[in-house]
Amino acid sequence: MAALGTTLRFDLLPSTQDEAIRRVREGASPGLCIVALRQHRGRGRLDHRWDSPEGGLYLSLALPEPKFEPGLVPIGVGAVLAASLSERYGFAAVLKWPNDVLVPSAGRPAPKLAGVLVDRVLSPAFGTAVVVGVGINAASVRSAFPPDLAPRVAILSELAGRTVPPEEVEPVARAAIEGTVERLASATGRTALWQQCRGVLYGVGRPVRVDGHRAGILRDLAEDGALLVEGPQGRTEIRAGDVEVEEVGGTGRSDGVGRS
Repeated sequence: MAALGTTLRFDLLPSTQDEAIRRVREGASPGLCIVALRQHRGRGRLDHRWDSPEGGLYLSLALPEPKFEPGLVPIGVGAVLAASLSERYGFAAVLKWPNDVLVPSAGRPAPKLAGVLVDRVLSPAFGTAVVVGVGINAASVRSAFPPDLAPRVAILSELAGRTVPPEEVEPVARAAIEGTVERLASATGRTALWQQCRGVLYGVGRPVRVDGHRAGILRDLAEDGALLVEGPQGRTEIRAGDVEVEEVGGTGRSDGVGRS
């Protein structure tokens, strides 16, 4: 079911996420959606920089917090987004915990196509809200990214072999957010979403580092969204931190390449 709410569009914002959070705190209704053509102070998870040149989709949508496992929202949105973009544009995307959509590429670390950012906010209008930000490198120009980031970016138009404007993928992003929150309204939906996340989880069976330290082998995803890692002291649950997947040709670190 599509969320009913106001959509506000801007040519330029510091951050769609910060704008949405401010408006939710001031009493905006559920379904508020903020869209910008560009951001000049975009932020990602753990306050990483998020480069946001023109041509990308930058969107934040506010909805009531779901009843079951709200911690699955970022990874759930990422998994649904990866599946939707893969099916629609004909490539295989995967999900790097907890919120990055990557496109595997032989011989080098998988570049980042999209990302998700979730903030939990108290709303005077509808209680606890989740503000979900999505950024997709839709028709971004590679030269618009800083030289150190440009090789680590996947661009949807390049993958599709044609220009994919941001407005074309906006309904895909909105559907991913709305569908994820709706599925988390029931235990059955939550279980199905968790299984979908497990199916596209990137790096299973590979060594991972957390905040720069070797943590062990990535094994699975817990039902509440925690990353399960097998280390020297046994299996541990990773719930926070900067996770890197080790692979031939470099790590799977991708934070800082493009969202909200």
